[in-house]
Amino acid sequence: TLLESVPGKSLTEKLQNVWVRMQTHVNCVVDSELDKMSTDKHPGIKQLLEKKEGLFRKHMMGKRVNYAARSVISPDPYINTDEIGIPMVFALKLTYPQPVTPWNVQELRQAVINGPRQHPGAVFVENEDGTRIMLNPTDVRQREAIAKELLTPSTFYHGPPESKKVLRHLKNGDVLLLNRQPTLHRPSIQAHKARVLPAEKTLRLHYANCKAYNADFDGDEMNAHFVQDEIARAEAYTIASTNFQYLVPKDGTPLAGLIQDHMVSGVMLTMRGRFFSRGDYQQLVYAALTDQYGPVKMLRPGMIKPVKLWSGKQVLSTVLLNLIPEGKPALNLHGKAKIAGKNWLAGQPRAWLAGGQALKDESMSESEVVVRSGELLCGVLDKGHYGPTPYGLVHCCYELYGGVVACKLLTSLAKLFTTFLQQHGFTLGPEDILVTPQADVKRKKNVDASRLCGDEAAAKAMGVDSPDDTKTLLQKLEKAHYNKDGRHMMELDLAMKQKTDEYQNNIA
Repeated sequence: TLLESVPGKSLTEKLQNVWVRMQTHVNCVVDSELDKMSTDKHPGIKQLLEKKEGLFRKHMMGKRVNYAARSVISPDPYINTDEIGIPMVFALKLTYPQPVTPWNVQELRQAVINGPRQHPGAVFVENEDGTRIMLNPTDVRQREAIAKELLTPSTFYHGPPESKKVLRHLKNGDVLLLNRQPTLHRPSIQAHKARVLPAEKTLRLHYANCKAYNADFDGDEMNAHFVQDEIARAEAYTIASTNFQYLVPKDGTPLAGLIQDHMVSGVMLTMRGRFFSRGDYQQLVYAALTDQYGPVKMLRPGMIKPVKLWSGKQVLSTVLLNLIPEGKPALNLHGKAKIAGKNWLAGQPRAWLAGGQALKDESMSESEVVVRSGELLCGVLDKGHYGPTPYGLVHCCYELYGGVVACKLLTSLAKLFTTFLQQHGFTLGPEDILVTPQADVKRKKNVDASRLCGDEAAAKAMGVDSPDDTKTLLQKLEKAHYNKDGRHMMELDLAMKQKTDEYQNNIA
């Protein structure tokens, strides 16, 4: 019978077993992974929702929609940080309904004449009542006739005054919403201006935006959504734009910054002993300020004799001075570089002969960054100033001049560093990372000394005066081990970790 099939000797035990089994089945309705014993599992509610094959990612978010594109992303250091490179195949398919007005009718007429296959062209013309006329890609006369009547009201329309609309191609300067899944925080969706690239097949993303999207270029894909009305465009330009997403909402630290090759180039450019002729100086400044309009402010040479030369710090100062808005005070900054000052020493410093008080520690060294009136006077700029780190040069510009200037600075620095790295290459080979015999001798001494650090840490944690008093130390360790409180063992772990970390740092 059914009662006999239930495990248990008494009715109470059988009831208990049935109750547990029923609770297990109810749990499996929510999460089938809770039943560890069963091999024949049916997906629970959690399994239907979670992961890539779940309801949200596969059946809701994964659907294709109109006015959107998706492709693999590739890096491009030559576009602006607030731009996205769009392949021509996308620009010909994505359209925007542009109302026809007297001040844009010439541009829209030319788009209609160009048709759907020539960029910048158009695909449809929408009448006042919402009906659409498809532009024939092979009939130029039809397109020319429609273009002439863009401002002429339709004879069959008797409603309130409306203008015709031209569904034109996406063009440079249009705003798109870019998204990379998983969308874990607000900056995972940002607005970028389009830069149509005819020869490309992938979306082109600037390096500075990688951290915000958690993107790399090993096959990642991103979605682009082309907003379809003026209100959405206004919000994208003024709220969702990359220029206004520089700080992460979580804690207000910078989110955008340069990475990888630009780090190397920035340090090599601003280090002492880097000088340029007039032609090289102007070439680097021009490469960094290609998007600037108007006269460029230039600096006087840092060296006059025997030839006029400009330092790498002056190149960066020139870029900074030209990006500071008119009427705004120049930037003053006193900060530190990530690279310690001792790493720049090639030998012992000379004796102080200037009189007065000698400079202390790393004062006026390459690890101390000093900017006065917009000019970099001292120090090397590294990740701490143009990377995604707080209190650096770009972060300071953001707080003083706003997000637009900060993103312009990142764009200019990226172009400057890329151009400089093309002129002065940087290589790293096995020989550069081999351990020297002198370092091996020091490392062996640290390894030998580390073998005795356990007794020292234990004596310190247990309150023993000398680690040589092994009898007292063993008694206290035994007492701490059997103590149920566990506080003394935690102190021992902490003391041991502090000691081993010290030796580990010296060895590495």
